[in-house]
Amino acid sequence: ENLLARMRMSVSRTWGGTPLDPARIDWNSPKAASLKFRQDPGVNNALGMLRINMPNRHAIYLHDTPTQNLLVRQSRAFSSGCVRVKDVFKLAKWLLEKNEGWDQKRIEATVRAGKSRTVTLKSPVTVYFDYVTAWAAPDGRVQFRRDIYQRDGGLKLASNV
Repeated sequence: ENLLARMRMSVSRTWGGTPLDPARIDWNSPKAASLKFRQDPGVNNALGMLRINMPNRHAIYLHDTPTQNLLVRQSRAFSSGCVRVKDVFKLAKWLLEKNEGWDQKRIEATVRAGKSRTVTLKSPVTVYFDYVTAWAAPDGRVQFRRDIYQRDGGLKLASNV
């Protein structure tokens, strides 16, 4: 059994395209870099049991995680650009509260069914991301974190450090 089969992944030329036989792919070909990979839904999916899409040009979305232990670490930059969400089912319930019939039971039953399902929000929600590396904590102490994305350069210049 190959790695793709173990990870329950398929590969195709286009999103939603016909799956290819991995044994017949020339993985050294430059064309291999443009192949699309899809992992089946389920408990071992790298995105967990639930993914929340948002319209954006960077393919960033919110998602569950099969590695819940990562959510309790102080440093949590483990995703490849997407956002792992603690209690993603609570978030889904809140997002779907204006969609008639989508209560916690239905959300959980839909996920347990193990098939991908797209649900459009009746009332869209705007999502903002704020990248913060320093802030004042409630006790008045200033908290600092590493600038893992190297976005604080402008601040250095402005403060003449």
